[in-house]
Amino acid sequence: SHLINHLVDLGRKFEEEELNLKVLQCLDRSWQEKVTTIEESKDLTSLTLATLFGKLREHEQKLHIFEENEQQDKKGKGVSLRALKSVKGSISSYNCFECGKPDHIKAECPNLLKKQQEEKKRKKNYKGKRAYIAWEDNDSGTTSDESEFEENNLCLMAGADQDTIVSGSDLESNPDYDQLREAFIQIHEEAVKLDGLNSKLKNKLSWYENALIRAEQELENFKNEHENLQTILNFNEAHCETSPSTKVDCEN
Repeated sequence: SHLINHLVDLGRKFEEEELNLKVLQCLDRSWQEKVTTIEESKDLTSLTLATLFGKLREHEQKLHIFEENEQQDKKGKGVSLRALKSVKGSISSYNCFECGKPDHIKAECPNLLKKQQEEKKRKKNYKGKRAYIAWEDNDSGTTSDESEFEENNLCLMAGADQDTIVSGSDLESNPDYDQLREAFIQIHEEAVKLDGLNSKLKNKLSWYENALIRAEQELENFKNEHENLQTILNFNEAHCETSPSTKVDCEN
């Protein structure tokens, strides 16, 4: 640009397109994408040199910001990778609190899972035996009394599901129950209010319907009265035209 300024001072004249092309040709390959964009989207004959330098400077700043972000991303990935390796190393050094063996935690210990399965199977067998004994005693002692048989069946069902039954007092002491009860009361009160409002609106609607019927009847009466008056008027006009003796009276 200094050389061009000196040439201009010496009297050399340059076209805008020539100046723009010289500037673009001086750029290296890193600017090739921007150069191509400018050549395709802008008319170099109408693009001033100041505008061209402004666009190039803006592109240079964007490249600088992009390079800084890329370096920060690389640094962040390196730190994350080292932290992940450190965490993996510390986890691999843990020992199971159940069996004392490495490379797994207590929740994933095969011994603990095996014990849990055996405990579930034992409880299931115990419930089955208890049900069988209850049914056997029931068959031997209630062959002649049907009501007692039904009562024993209910007791058996209550004993089998004792751990899962929720009493009325427990339900009432549950916070969720209190919230649901309060919500139900509010909804019920709102429903009562809406029902009262609905009744009032129905009464108003009935009154307006009756008023409309009365207005229609009055309108019909006015129409009939108008027709009668029009008939009388027409008759009088016709009578005056046909009777010369009464024509003067009609005019008066």
